[in-house]
Amino acid sequence: MNIIDSHMSGTLQAASDTAFLIVVREVLVGQDIAQAIAEAMPGSNIISTTTMEEAAALVIGVRRIATAFVAFGPDDFDASPLASLILDRGGRIILMGPAAEASSGDWPVLSYPFSTSAIEACLASQDRNRTGA
Repeated sequence: MNIIDSHMSGTLQAASDTAFLIVVREVLVGQDIAQAIAEAMPGSNIISTTTMEEAAALVIGVRRIATAFVAFGPDDFDASPLASLILDRGGRIILMGPAAEASSGDWPVLSYPFSTSAIEACLASQDRNRTGA
């Protein structure tokens, strides 16, 4: 497992790496998600950051995103360059947080509070992008 956290130093081993992406303002929430991914998928590369801007900069060097957990509402997320960067890398996007939960957007939503089994269910269905796809 290789975790790149915007609060720690580190880099992915190569531009061809597949990674999971976590973009959550609350560092402890991001760490919980990273731990659940690491337990469910040992050896995974995990990028964890607190802003969409940092995430976009880190994702540029990644060839494929498996699943992205993003704690922003659909309006803010869709307007950001991060959305297309993730989709261009084949990533499944899961939004989180109050704005995502209150929206009727097209993205799947992981509701707070979440459990490890809820994250595992998201990982098990990573072959779908948007709801209904």
